[in-house]
Amino acid sequence: KIMLLGKKLLVLFSLVGLAFLPSKEQKIKILDEEAVINIHLASKDITGSVGGLKTEVYFDPENLHESFVKATVRTETISTGNLVRDIKLASKRFLNKKKYETINFKSTKIIGINNGYIVEGDLTIKDITRKIAIDAVYSEGVIAGFASINLLDFEIPLVEDNRRENKLDIYIKLRVLKDGMSYANAHNDR
Repeated sequence: KIMLLGKKLLVLFSLVGLAFLPSKEQKIKILDEEAVINIHLASKDITGSVGGLKTEVYFDPENLHESFVKATVRTETISTGNLVRDIKLASKRFLNKKKYETINFKSTKIIGINNGYIVEGDLTIKDITRKIAIDAVYSEGVIAGFASINLLDFEIPLVEDNRRENKLDIYIKLRVLKDGMSYANAHNDR
């Protein structure tokens, strides 16, 4: 369940990163079906991924206060490469996928920094909402994002009562569709 949460968060962070493309006001489309969201729980050396991403992004680099990112991932898509662990993570004790089908992110602020953006927002897992920040960069049609969360903040105690060992890192890679074309297609037409 922790891995699923992390994967969903990574997807949400990636979506947030896409909102910061270096161009004028635009509604951009994330190629949700091509999103890669990976998670890593270092204390147990568990890696995995999450899918089912759905996004809505609006970005205006000159008016970041009007830009936003909304993203959802499906809890049932968590995969850690271990079927028994995946079933355990989906159980009531962890992600409770039957009751909570999605993990949601909604940005509250986007901040431009040196070579990228910080997307601040609310992450909701199991009806528990916490503030998070996603570091995001954009290059050649791809948004890369990174965030860390603590599973205990969402009542997902992978390692009982140990905050340090419940830190989940989320890595996001999203492809962007702009003006009806992906970056790769736009460059192939030149």
